[in-house]
Amino acid sequence: MEDRTDRTAAATTSSGGAYLYANLHGADGDAVVYDGGSLIAVDGRVLARGTRFPFADVTVASATIDLDAIRTGRAARPSRMRQAAAREPYPEIEVDFALADGAEPHGERPDTTAAGRAARSYRPAPTRPIAPEPLAPAEEIAGATSVWLWDRLRRAEAGGFFLALSGGSDSAAVATTVAGLCHRLADAVRSDGAPGDADGDVREALRTVLGEAPNAPLPTEPKVLASRLLTTAYLATRVSGDASRSRAREVAEQVGADHLEVELQDAVDAFAVATGATAHDATGAPLRFAAEGGEPDEQRTLENLQARARMVASYLLAQRTPRLRGVRGPRLVLGTANADESLVGYVTKYDAGAADLNPIGGLSKVDLRTYLAWARDAYRLPALDTVLDATPSAELAPAGPHGAQSDELEIGLTYEELGELGRWRAIDRCGPEDAFERARTAWPHRSATEVAERVKRFYRSYARHRHKATVATPALHLERYAPTDRRYDLRPIQVPTDWPEAFRAIDRRVAELEGDGPA
Repeated sequence: MEDRTDRTAAATTSSGGAYLYANLHGADGDAVVYDGGSLIAVDGRVLARGTRFPFADVTVASATIDLDAIRTGRAARPSRMRQAAAREPYPEIEVDFALADGAEPHGERPDTTAAGRAARSYRPAPTRPIAPEPLAPAEEIAGATSVWLWDRLRRAEAGGFFLALSGGSDSAAVATTVAGLCHRLADAVRSDGAPGDADGDVREALRTVLGEAPNAPLPTEPKVLASRLLTTAYLATRVSGDASRSRAREVAEQVGADHLEVELQDAVDAFAVATGATAHDATGAPLRFAAEGGEPDEQRTLENLQARARMVASYLLAQRTPRLRGVRGPRLVLGTANADESLVGYVTKYDAGAADLNPIGGLSKVDLRTYLAWARDAYRLPALDTVLDATPSAELAPAGPHGAQSDELEIGLTYEELGELGRWRAIDRCGPEDAFERARTAWPHRSATEVAERVKRFYRSYARHRHKATVATPALHLERYAPTDRRYDLRPIQVPTDWPEAFRAIDRRVAELEGDGPA
């Protein structure tokens, strides 16, 4: 956005003049969000900038500019500009309304004679330049995810979200994006009745989402809204830790989510026993983790079984909780896979990430942690401190000889390295050889052999797991690289269900055919 602001201002610096930049805003059914922020610049200075990431359908940026001052300024510029200024001016059209205070009342035609224009006293002063304050990257993430989630929620005619909250940074970040949405909705509710109120449509849409009657009072606190819009569950197995369970509980409590704790070990065991019997396992031995003497393939089987059991439980709970918890349904299941792990396939296919929507699917792990640190203060969520301090872990296996399971150890790359390799591959179009040469410079603390091993590990994992990207949950694309290689399905993932214009046309046609309307 700041590059856009600088370019817009620069376009009027050398030649003078006014520049009006209009921009889309909102999600409109796609996997991208347009941020708005329309601009008005004159002679290299910004006079007005529209709201960024607004919920309103239409926003307006306005400013008063002095066309005579622009002409005078152009005449004082180099010869090329003087020639432009000396040309016959464009005709001016007097209109019977004004956007500025002090104008003649609507309906009174102004005196369009030269004397009338000269005598006119209502002419407002030009708008003073402003210094647009840039948004930090974390603020842009918060704005984009809140707009995207709100759009998805309304278009799906859903009553809220369901999230499997593990106590790790990924799921905590997803919960935090919903908290950000609730903060913005609470601001819209509290603006009720204020002069120039533009949040009326937001409040009516929120009443529909919550299942409230028209003009019914709405919650004004973000945590109360979250208790009705977000259901979370800690889905535990026998290898789940007390620390992660506690972190999940604390995050849910501070966000305000309706939180559940569900034990899944019996379901995991039942799947293992049923499939083992069907496959005629002659040994009758149960599946074991490596730390318990099992083979590597047994451990992978158990890890994937737990992950997929959580997916089944997530959809079951998303369907059951509206009736059981007294909230409006249905619930959209939120995924928790970040861009880096999806890119190298460090996810289980059809696991808890096989969701309806994924607000962090286009975020690198590094940016995700930056966002969590910002949200901790912005939304007053001190529980995120413990999340940020915890070692990222899928927590699908007991501790082995080298300690507890660690995501970075299993991937074989740090998240910083994953992000760099992802950008080099997708944005700079680097193959393995070019990436190796860049990594040698970027990672001077590693030997050439270590760099080569890590680069090859990345590209090998990327190639081996491309099939997982074919079922990637629809995600908001925030990074310039993604597991989908920016070749994602361009069809809208959700469209309006009432089709207002088309349905009205059908109704008119029916009336014509049945004799109740014009022929």
